[in-house]
Amino acid sequence: MKQLQVILHLICIVLISVAVQAQPDGKPLKPTFTYLTINPGTGQPQLFWAPPAFEPKHPNPTGYIIYKQLADNTGNNNYHEWKPINDPSTLSYIDIASNANTGSVSYTLASAGPNDPSEQTSPHTSMFLTVRYDSCQNKAVLEWNKYVGWRNIDISHYNIYVGNDTNWQNFQKLDTLLNKTLTSFSYTVEPFRDYYFYIELERVNSTFATRSNMVTINTRRAIQPSYMQVDSVIAQENGNHIYFRIDQTSELPTYKLVRWEQKDSVQSIFSAKDLYTFSNKSITYYHDTSDGWAARTRPFHYKLDAYNGCNRATTASNLGNSTILRVSHKNTENRLVWNNINNPHNLSVNWKITREVTQNGATLAEVIFNGINPNDTTWVDDIKPFEGQGYSTIFCYQVEGTVAASADIAEFKSRSRKICVDVTPDIVMPNAIDPSDTRSGTIYPRNIFAPIVSFNATYTLTIYNRWGQIVYQGNEGWNGKLSNGTFAPEGAYVYRLEVQTQDAQNLVKTGSLTVIYPRK
Repeated sequence: MKQLQVILHLICIVLISVAVQAQPDGKPLKPTFTYLTINPGTGQPQLFWAPPAFEPKHPNPTGYIIYKQLADNTGNNNYHEWKPINDPSTLSYIDIASNANTGSVSYTLASAGPNDPSEQTSPHTSMFLTVRYDSCQNKAVLEWNKYVGWRNIDISHYNIYVGNDTNWQNFQKLDTLLNKTLTSFSYTVEPFRDYYFYIELERVNSTFATRSNMVTINTRRAIQPSYMQVDSVIAQENGNHIYFRIDQTSELPTYKLVRWEQKDSVQSIFSAKDLYTFSNKSITYYHDTSDGWAARTRPFHYKLDAYNGCNRATTASNLGNSTILRVSHKNTENRLVWNNINNPHNLSVNWKITREVTQNGATLAEVIFNGINPNDTTWVDDIKPFEGQGYSTIFCYQVEGTVAASADIAEFKSRSRKICVDVTPDIVMPNAIDPSDTRSGTIYPRNIFAPIVSFNATYTLTIYNRWGQIVYQGNEGWNGKLSNGTFAPEGAYVYRLEVQTQDAQNLVKTGSLTVIYPRK
């Protein structure tokens, strides 16, 4: 009897164990994430999956849960619950709330259960396709990221599709890429056309295929500038100001201001210097301060070059140059000489010459010539009329040349720096004075021994007696008196005159004078 009880107890234990093992644990198995694809027309992702295999130990799914990779407030990407699928017979989903035209999208799946969901599947990430137009090579360059979710051995090949509009279902297969490691493809295109592309990745031994987003390009070439013009070159003390214009409709990406030291010669290549590279075609001015001293002594030639996206110069402006003025003085004339202006059509050049002088402390500027100069690039200024009128010894000049517009070149202007010359004044000294005669003379009273200088200048006058003693020294005329206020004795004296011109050059003149008194 006791033995029968033991056997019955063992049978109960076995039955209970079997019953426990047959009881599902409450967590379903995860589904099989088949693939993720993009509708090229809408950019909407579509997910496909298969239910888990039947397993008595696990309950059947009551639905599915879709998780999407999203960035949180800290910038980290994590998978968040995106969409519950309550029907276990539903095995696909179109995510109309997402757009894969701006970047890849990633999802995972889980089976919903009576209690807890299953583990999540491995993620699937869509292919994101981009295209750029290489106008230099006339090619459309496609680039994409690899599809995540299939093993490499499961991948068969890529298909490249092209069309002329957005109806992607009518696209033509452009090529098949058997190299599964490729992430780029280039295609020769024709100019001034619209192209649409998407790529497709096929799985080995299946009908599964995942597609990318659709991309488009227009192979319209960049608009060339209809004009680029160097308008003027204005010389300054420390360089040249260059003013220019660029056609605002131009679509070229790069512009360069170039300087030459020789015009249209073989040597110009070796003197070319890239001064300024820029992309903003609204810029109209540049101050060239490089080689400032050289800019004072020889003309510089400037032009603009426009470069396309291939870094090739496609359009060039006119060649505008600086004007170098030189001024020399001889006798009563100032001679001006300057270089000519680049003038490819040999048009007449209008020259304007401005003279600046100072009279009794006031600066006076006057245009002394404005027109077609018969002497072309030389001018002689007679300054005889300025003598004895209170003018300084400094004469300053500026030359400006203007070439009128032609059919292909707008008006161009070149202006020199202001160049000054210090005129050597003429000095006339009297030979005698009567210290007691206070009557007015032609310029000075008759009792004043002072120089007559053709232009305003400061001076130092020193008077010596016959023994070499200084009886007077100052920057005004001598009135014939000694330092004690008495009249100087009659007789011969020696003077030394030192004239300071405005460019700090000293002129020295010596001679003798006689002090005489009328006989009573």
